[in-house]
Amino acid sequence: MKELYGSSKGWVSMGVLDKEHSYYQALALDAVRGVNAAAQQPEIDPARVAVVGGSQGGGLSLLAAALNPKVAAVVADIPNMCHMDYGLMHSTGSLTEIAQYLKRHPHQLERVLDTLAHFDMLNLAPRITAPLLMSVGWKDTVCIPETIYAVYNKLRCSKQILDYPFNGHETGEEHGRKVMEFLQRTLG
Repeated sequence: MKELYGSSKGWVSMGVLDKEHSYYQALALDAVRGVNAAAQQPEIDPARVAVVGGSQGGGLSLLAAALNPKVAAVVADIPNMCHMDYGLMHSTGSLTEIAQYLKRHPHQLERVLDTLAHFDMLNLAPRITAPLLMSVGWKDTVCIPETIYAVYNKLRCSKQILDYPFNGHETGEEHGRKVMEFLQRTLG
């Protein structure tokens, strides 16, 4: 990925002024291609491909499901990439890198928001059709609950959310069992 505009500190703000050359565009392409590659493996039933992840991986699971109809089930634990404009102002996670960029270049706010909007699950959630399990930690300062609930409320697919009132940016051991049960029910 060629860096055209410079970044604040790392990869998240790379190309943030141009959605076609942004870090998030690279993520989107990788997510779609990853599902396609999995579905083409001879030992994989292409009708039973699930995407599973937590935090940034949870956001990628949502993104893959929104952009690739081959996804048969989604698990998005404490997902990132939700209501990104709000997260930009309140998250202590990766979006702080973009906030730092905007601190130095406030005149670029509209271009940055335009890029983020193209990859924000708040806008892409209605495209997801696969059954979905999501989790949220009410004390999470990285992937803050308000952003996750905003996306969850936009979903039109079969969905379930698991609330963890005393968790921060983690789910816990019991959650793994619930994920496995969901996948077994959904994929057979």
